[in-house]
Amino acid sequence: MEGKDYAVIDIAGIKAQCAGKAYLMGAKANAGTNVTISDITALSNADYTIGGFGLWPTGMKEEMSASGASIVDATGLNNFTPIALEAANPNCLFLVSDASKLSNEKNVLVKGEDGTYACANLALESGYSFRTPYSFTVEAASVKKTVGPNFGTFVSPFEVAVPDGCKAYNLTGVDENNVVKGEETATVAANKPVLLAGDGECTFEAEDVTVEATPASLVNGILNGVYEAGTTAPEGSYVLQTQDDVTAFYKVAEGGKQRVTPFTAYLALPTAAAVNAKSLSVSFDNAGTTRVDDAAAEGPATVEAVYDLQGRKLGTPIKGVNLLRLSDGSVKKVIVK
Repeated sequence: MEGKDYAVIDIAGIKAQCAGKAYLMGAKANAGTNVTISDITALSNADYTIGGFGLWPTGMKEEMSASGASIVDATGLNNFTPIALEAANPNCLFLVSDASKLSNEKNVLVKGEDGTYACANLALESGYSFRTPYSFTVEAASVKKTVGPNFGTFVSPFEVAVPDGCKAYNLTGVDENNVVKGEETATVAANKPVLLAGDGECTFEAEDVTVEATPASLVNGILNGVYEAGTTAPEGSYVLQTQDDVTAFYKVAEGGKQRVTPFTAYLALPTAAAVNAKSLSVSFDNAGTTRVDDAAAEGPATVEAVYDLQGRKLGTPIKGVNLLRLSDGSVKKVIVK
């Protein structure tokens, strides 16, 4: 192709005639030309499939680096010199039949003779898409997650212990004051979203774990997890946000669209719960669920602002449930009778 060191072949018309299942098997080069590693069209389980041997053209390398792919099937590579595959998505998985074909240090899944996959180092980042159509074992796995202010939601594709600096809760429901209820857990189960309490970056790390093929739904109690970018929370569900300095689960309005970040979750209540509040309060912190009058004895933190359960700022506490934002950044619940 004039001016380029690679060629892109459009087979859209062929795919339309073959129920979308056509793909390029090979290409014949003229005598004296180099046969190069090439981009073969997407297959059912991968965003890209790469095969061949020889040169790794600069143009194709740049095209791959700019791709937001989640899975690249490189099991057809037969090159003698290891190459580095890159993608704009840091969570992209690269499938190979022989680890020596790639020089990548992370997210390489090696296909064994029995058809199973194994990964030496799985390093994921919250905020970017992730999916796997295959189960695989991992020697060392990690997910980087920024929590805060005060709270965050999280889902992991592998079981992992909660690191120091934050706490995790399985959310089970909502009480009569529209405050979410939950139980603290020391372990985040695979594909089961949780609420985190903490501030700053946390790294969830595990060894010798199994990552199952990504399930169709990621549900744990009233939380629904998300791995794919562009996913929107359904109307009537709740998303964790900070509005007017109050972090709570805020309801997705009728006709509204709220995107949910990968590796987080939205909250959905069963119809039988009959909850119609515009927001659901959160009263967990790094010391567990605490009432304000109990917390006052823990240190010199002072009350900076008072809010009602809908997040509206108040001049003074009112009868019922009040949310107090303290000088240490935490939010506490107090009930005035």
